[in-house]
Amino acid sequence: MRSGRFPAAPVARLRTRAAALGARLRAAAGDFLGGCVGLGEYERYLAHQRRHHEGQAPLGRAAFFRRELSVRWDGVRRCC
Repeated sequence: MRSGRFPAAPVARLRTRAAALGARLRAAAGDFLGGCVGLGEYERYLAHQRRHHEGQAPLGRAAFFRRELSVRWDGVRRCC
């Protein structure tokens, strides 16, 4: 008599595939959102500093983002 349950092997494969797909989706969403808020900009800045300005000490992460926000928003004098 059949118990009505699925065989264990296909269910395990399905769980593995679903977990892998979930991990890929989470990574893609993290990359997308990180790009939207500029998380990769600091690493690009550090690479630029190493290549072109080796004698200067680079800004720290917090100072870099403060400077970027200042450059982007200090000249805005309207709402829309």
